[in-house]
Amino acid sequence: MPQDLYDGGGESNGLPSEDAPRPRRLAPPTWEQSIEYWRKWMSEPFLDDEVMDSTPPSCEKKDFRLPQLRRCPVDIGDIKFVGRVNPGGYHYPNFGEPDGGLDGYNWKVRLEKGGPTRIMKLFWDTEPPPPSYFAAQRECQNAALLQMIAAALSDPQHGPILIDPNPDSETAAKSNLRAFSNEVRQKRRVSTTENLVSITTMPRMRKCYGWLKFSSNELDRIPRGLFPPVMKLDLKTKRCIYEGMEYTAVVYEYIEEGENKIDDVKSVLDFLWQVGFAFPQPSKENNWKSGVLIDHSDIVAPGWLGWRVREYGPRRAKGVLWSVCPDARNRVLEKTGDDGDGKKDAEGDKT
Repeated sequence: MPQDLYDGGGESNGLPSEDAPRPRRLAPPTWEQSIEYWRKWMSEPFLDDEVMDSTPPSCEKKDFRLPQLRRCPVDIGDIKFVGRVNPGGYHYPNFGEPDGGLDGYNWKVRLEKGGPTRIMKLFWDTEPPPPSYFAAQRECQNAALLQMIAAALSDPQHGPILIDPNPDSETAAKSNLRAFSNEVRQKRRVSTTENLVSITTMPRMRKCYGWLKFSSNELDRIPRGLFPPVMKLDLKTKRCIYEGMEYTAVVYEYIEEGENKIDDVKSVLDFLWQVGFAFPQPSKENNWKSGVLIDHSDIVAPGWLGWRVREYGPRRAKGVLWSVCPDARNRVLEKTGDDGDGKKDAEGDKT
């Protein structure tokens, strides 16, 4: 992994002696240095050529340090495009059209004849786009990590999974995430585990069925009514399919429309915080369905580009449930009588 731009290259082992030289202050990085730093992070591999099947993913510590998503067992030529995800859906201002946005475009698909409906998400960016994040990389890494976490929870042979229940630093976040690795679990069988708690379950998370790559020409078989339109998100940002480009896509579980219940959303938010994920930007209500987070670019794992301690910690479910719709807060209050955290809203509080 790239070295931190502010890393002085050494570690302190205590207070300096009286004759020790005054530590130098590091100058902030230049714009060019920052771009190069971001580009190196975004160049880290995130795709595994191994085909995803019923075999659970490897849960060794190295896999958590450099998560890579396995390949979808179906090629683009065998996928049947079923329809739009949100036909006639509401167009949120500055969020693209109902089936697409800043990161990519979604379709309903089937991987096999008569099979269940899935969602295929194509990512617009084919190369890292500093200074932003690389959406394909982030989502593939997150999907791989969530699969490893689920696999670890379903396999007790390596020992208990013990985490800090109130992580508040990058060190604690990384430690909690790596607590799911085989090596850490085996070590904690015999080591001191004071102040750690056992975790045995996870809330419902959106399943992923792997990645695939294809050229823009291979998308010509998509029915005309389903081909992505040119989307202008603002005066400078345009998203569309370009000729001669190779695109990456991820296949996800299709989550039916349903109410985002406070308790369901809160359990997901708490779980993601405790295992180390941060939300680098506010998560929107339309990125959740039936209490399930459907946009995995909303989160970032500790140690990766975009993770910042100031955006890490427990989150209030109400912040998600009325982040887009002006009347969503009132809907929550009418149904639950509380502010989204199980607490009665203070009289006159309009936040």
